[in-house]
Formats: sequence, C-alpha cells, structure tokens
Amino acid sequence: MRILIHHLAQVPVTTYGGAERVLVWLAKSLADRGHTVSVVVSPGSEVFDERVKIYLGDDDFFSSGDAYDVVHFFTNPTDRWYSAGPENQIVTIHGNGKVGERFHRNAVFLSRDHAERHGGQTFVYNGVDLDDLPFNNSPRSGPYLFLANTNWRVKNARGAFGLARQAERDLWVAGGSGPLSLRAMVFLSSLSTKQTKWWGKIDDAKKSVLLGQAQALVFPILWNEPFGLVMIEALACGTPVLANPYGSVKEILSFAPRCILKSDQEWLAALRGEFPLPEPEECRAWVAANFSREIMAEKYEALYARLMRGEALNQQQPVTLIGAEAI
Repeated sequence: MRILIHHLAQVPVTTYGGAERVLVWLAKSLADRGHTVSVVVSPGSEVFDERVKIYLGDDDFFSSGDAYDVVHFFTNPTDRWYSAGPENQIVTIHGNGKVGERFHRNAVFLSRDHAERHGGQTFVYNGVDLDDLPFNNSPRSGPYLFLANTNWRVKNARGAFGLARQAERDLWVAGGSGPLSLRAMVFLSSLSTKQTKWWGKIDDAKKSVLLGQAQALVFPILWNEPFGLVMIEALACGTPVLANPYGSVKEILSFAPRCILKSDQEWLAALRGEFPLPEPEECRAWVAANFSREIMAEKYEALYARLMRGEALNQQQPVTLIGAEAI
C-alpha cells in the first residue's frame, strides 16, 4: 500500500511529543512491512528513515501531485483534505473530546475506554520501539519518579509530591517547567533529602536514565487518560507503574492490578513497599507482547485494508459521551 501519515508537527522529537514519537515508530514499522510510506510534517522536520519520504507542510504535498491509497491523520483533517485528499482517510484521536464533540467516521481511538467514551468501536494501542528504551533488570534503589507535563493539572504533579511526602519516600519530578510553587516545594524538601529533585524538561537520553533508576513511575492522574505513553515507556525499561484507575489505566496495567490504586491508603501502602511490585522482566515482556511498534503497525495495516474494501471503521460517527476529567 501507498500510505501517507499527516501530522503538522516537527519530527523527530527529543523532549515532549508523544504523538510525534508514535508517528515515527509507525512509519518505520509500516516501511518494515513493505509499504510505501510518506509523512506530511512541519517545516524544520528532518529525515528519520531513508525509506520514508517527508513533505514539509500541506502545500509541499499538494504541489507534488503524488497519490496515495490511504491518508492517516493524527489530527482532524481540514476542509482542504476532505475535498481534495484521497478518499480513504483514517484519523487517530490522541486526546479527549468535549461532551457532544463529533469525530471523523473513520476515527481510531487509543484504548477501549477511550473509544467507548467517544461512542466509537475502533481502537489501536500505541506501540513503542523497544530498541529506543533500554531495559534495566537490576534491583531498583532510586527514588520514585513522576514524569509528565508538570504544567497540566490533570497529570497531578502536586498529588505525586504530596503522596511521596506522606509516605516519607524520595521523589524525582520531571517533564516540564511547572508552577513556581511546586518547584519551591520540591526544593525545600531536597534540603532534608538529596533524592528529592526537580529535573524540569528532559531529553530522551535523560528519560531513559531516570526510568532505568526509578523504583517505580507514579501516575496519579485526575482525568480519563486516552492512553498514557509514559506508562508503556516505563514498563519497557523494566520500571513498574503505580496509577489511579482512570481512562486507559486498567487496560495498560491489567497484568498487575495491584498497581492500580483507588485511595490514598492504597497509594501509601504501595509507596512504602507493603506489597511487591512486578519484576522488571515481567514489565518488559508485557510491553513486548502487547505494545510494540510492530503490533501497532499490524493493527493499523488491517484497518487500512478495511478502508480499501469500502468499510467504515465505526458504526456511526463517534461523539464524545463522557468528559475528560475523572474527579
């Protein structure tokens, strides 16, 4: 198949950019499977695989006159694409919609929960490149790690810090600039324990180091997570994940239900080590069996084939039924 993936963002990324990482991993895996793969991305992007052609923006693509069997959007297509783009269009929805918001008939969601909350029937789990995520099976003696956009309230960096403090456990906080008050709390805590540290924005190399040393990733989200790529990245490194039971979490952590925590009491028990967490080998094997980039590409390939047979991917146009915030 001739496949075009569309996402107007710069690739590849080294810091924040989950959808951009998924695009790169998907494009590489589809090329591995023998497809002709191109991407429409933002100016400033660089070649990440010699087999994948890059168009720098919509004008670059439309002026080329090139034709494709399937166009895979990572955001909703504009009117220009609806009217002039190839007929077989598929849209991966990476975020949460507002109640009543409607989506493309061929929308694909990131988890079963994500699909059901938006009235859809089709989902494909994100997949990671295991070669990009070094595995560490040594005993973990480092702090707990919070790794998410610290500026985003629903990711709940404050909650992670508060729980770690109550449990009297050390915590690394990374993933964004964060509010000054949160940075000050971490700094003041670091005066009494050197393991409490604010890392701010980090690149891929530092992320791998922190994940490889952390005792566990803490993920106390306050919303219905569509997928949560950082959970898979942590597990691929052999790092257990502790999380609130919202959105995709029950699916991602179904191999370790004891790590899905429903109250502060359960969180404190987990952080204090009152029950065993999954072993590194178990975490890595779970990702390899369910969330690799190869599995993701295989699932999307099957959806592309359905489109080319004239099938719609959902029984009706998806519409958001349940809002994003869980509490």
